[in-house]
Amino acid sequence: MSNLPSWQGAAAAYGRAYRILAEMGRGGHVRLVKVGRRTVCVPSVEMDAAIDALNKGDEERVKGFNLANLHLDPELKEAA
Repeated sequence: MSNLPSWQGAAAAYGRAYRILAEMGRGGHVRLVKVGRRTVCVPSVEMDAAIDALNKGDEERVKGFNLANLHLDPELKEAA
């Protein structure tokens, strides 16, 4: 059973968004905050908005995030 939304192309859009989020995380779009003995990663506002869109299944926001950050997609970097 899939948790993806039913709109067409959701699997591809979600896959790309996850790759872009991972690349953003490696690229310094997160802050490390010390909480007691632990260090917690806090995503940037842009990453947080994308995660929220993914959780809600918001097609427009997910596709908009992907389009705005297409240059970060590692699959497209390899193809170039």
